[in-house]
Amino acid sequence: MFRILAAAALLFALFSFTPAKACIGLGCTCSVSVDDVTFGTYDFLAGSLDAASNVEVTCSALVVGVNFNYTVEADGGLSADMTNRHMSNGADTLHYNLYADAARTQIWGDGTSGTTVIADGYPLEILIPVTKNYPVYGRIPGGQVTPPGFYSDTLTVTVTY
Repeated sequence: MFRILAAAALLFALFSFTPAKACIGLGCTCSVSVDDVTFGTYDFLAGSLDAASNVEVTCSALVVGVNFNYTVEADGGLSADMTNRHMSNGADTLHYNLYADAARTQIWGDGTSGTTVIADGYPLEILIPVTKNYPVYGRIPGGQVTPPGFYSDTLTVTVTY
């Protein structure tokens, strides 16, 4: 799960992941984690507010030389819309989104509705875990007049392999 929290005067976001499912038949396992993200103070007159996080995927196998491919996907959270995510504080909302690129042009999602997934592949060696890091970029667009308060969202992150 991705958990996003925000306070309007001192606005920050916290992301957390749960481990991914295990690979069946190849003796491989994967886990995923993410660093916290802090947006900082949000000023609707100052323009958009950016932040970044790191998604870490660690996989290992019981077999040698398995070519291992996977994708890392994120859902739409409370909004159920990956292209228009929002955090909420009661009935109040604060829009944001997550991106797979630093230019913030590729919305991170499940590959549908114009979104992209984080994808990778590499050979696994016997019992030697491989850890890969993938940056994820967040943006809160400017110009959103919202009451001060605590805003939050929860996203589900899925690793498919």
